[in-house]
Amino acid sequence: MCLNITKTLLSALRRLRYQHKRRVFWVDAVCINQKSNWEKNHQVPLMAKIYESATNVCVWLGDPEDSAALSQLDYEGVGYVPPPTDKGPLALALIKKIRYLREYDRVVEDGTECREWEALIDLMKRPWFSRRWVVQEIALARDATLHSGKWEIQWTEFADAVALFEHMADRVRKKFKASPEYNNHPDFIGDVKNLSASRLVSFTTNIVRRKADGTISKKNYTLESLVSRLTQFEASSSHDIIYSLLSLAKDVPGSEAVDDFKKDAADVKNSIAKGEDLVELKPRERQLALRAAANLRVYKYPVNYAQAFYEVCRDFMEFATGKSGSLDMICRPWVPHRDIKSQSLPSWIRSLEYKSHAKDRDGNYTRVYADSLVGQPENKTYTASGRYPPEWTFSKDPNIRSLTVKGFLLDVVAKRKETALSGSIPKKWHEFAGWKHGQDPPPDQFWRTIVADRGPDGRVCPGHYIRACQEAFQEKAEGGDLNTGRIIDRLNSTIMNEFLRRVESVVWGRRLIRTEAHYLFGLAPSDPIDTKKGDLICILAGCSVPVILRKKGVNEQSGKVYYKLVGECYIHGMMDGEAFEIKKKDKVSFEHFEIR
Repeated sequence: MCLNITKTLLSALRRLRYQHKRRVFWVDAVCINQKSNWEKNHQVPLMAKIYESATNVCVWLGDPEDSAALSQLDYEGVGYVPPPTDKGPLALALIKKIRYLREYDRVVEDGTECREWEALIDLMKRPWFSRRWVVQEIALARDATLHSGKWEIQWTEFADAVALFEHMADRVRKKFKASPEYNNHPDFIGDVKNLSASRLVSFTTNIVRRKADGTISKKNYTLESLVSRLTQFEASSSHDIIYSLLSLAKDVPGSEAVDDFKKDAADVKNSIAKGEDLVELKPRERQLALRAAANLRVYKYPVNYAQAFYEVCRDFMEFATGKSGSLDMICRPWVPHRDIKSQSLPSWIRSLEYKSHAKDRDGNYTRVYADSLVGQPENKTYTASGRYPPEWTFSKDPNIRSLTVKGFLLDVVAKRKETALSGSIPKKWHEFAGWKHGQDPPPDQFWRTIVADRGPDGRVCPGHYIRACQEAFQEKAEGGDLNTGRIIDRLNSTIMNEFLRRVESVVWGRRLIRTEAHYLFGLAPSDPIDTKKGDLICILAGCSVPVILRKKGVNEQSGKVYYKLVGECYIHGMMDGEAFEIKKKDKVSFEHFEIR
């Protein structure tokens, strides 16, 4: 039998095979027919068992020799020979060097060179680390090794080095800033903790708990949490944004071993024929189905590659909201923009355009938007809707992709100020808040708003923030904006830097707003959907933060207005259930908002 495989797989098999003994591999590109939705529907739920049962997971990062040959061809005839592309051995030497913790600080400061750190960064930027399926592959593996060309390293060694690098990133950043060879680059390494390799190490370290024999005893995250946290990992198939994480989620019923492995084909067929008529399947597909049913029960969560991606999103939103009792997922970015545009997805399915960090041309992660206000599912930051559970329904009309939710109108946007571009606070913001003298302590509503009334990681707002805010505004040029990045680079103050980093994470890409009826002060989105005068500020049952809705049209059947979700917002003094006092005072009733 002849089977066509990719050049990458061919290169891997040639490098990984043993010369004098047999070695057996399971390769998804070979063992699963990627062109058959039916086969993927049945095989995807089984992959977790495959990785759990494997003796070792071999991660192939590519063959540097192939890359070098390609580079040489690219440059032939132009009189230039490219530098060696395999920096792997240099990265491996650094990994072994920095894992000696007794003298870690001294080794980083005096015993390492910028070119070694550059090699490690290049290794961490390999495309494999950004693939969504690899989270499952590493998290479920008993053992794993990284391979590239002739070299290999244990996953545990690599993971240790990445975690240590993240911990010492500021010191490494200073080495590059002091190096003429690297043009004294102020941020050559970017945001290390947001590199896919760093995220992968962090999550796979804590995503499951194991017994002494290496088998998994507990899964630590819900499906909603995994989808929310792993947005930097990409999937070639839109459906895999969800399906690649099912086996890792603690709230998704997993596959369970069947006690009787000796059921004959007829009994097995009868047991699963309720879901699909096997008689109509091709012989090979029927054989696969029988084998799957005889060994494992598949997930109860629906896996269907044939259905539209909107249906996949709706299944997920229905599952996540039902499990968590929270509507916060409508505020979290999680779907690639390409899918939002091509599939015409509604505004309550949030685009990754809103994600806080993105890659620059060098592959480094930099901030492009503020952090989401709702935080992570297991660690809520605010309680704007009090204890009210979500009430929601999907449209029964397949042509209308709407979500109807219960809530009430808090206020309307009356005024808005310039956008905080790149985290810099526009010069008019503090005056808009009633703070006209930079030497005086800032009003509560201003300094608390620009940090969203919280410290790092959603903790209680530190008491020194008011002083840090006052001193930060004393540093800005007279009549100019408050450039947070410039002050951070100039000052040698841990306290000030912590405050300004928090400010950046809150205001970046947001506008300062004032409401119409109650003169409330807050922050609202400006990009990619800009907040406008007249937009509604609403409290939705089950959503931990206020949201901004915009009238979009009229439902032809009901005659009622439907809305577009502009985004989440911070409204000072309304983030912990206080809005219900206004609701009671103004005699405002709950109503249902149809969002499309």
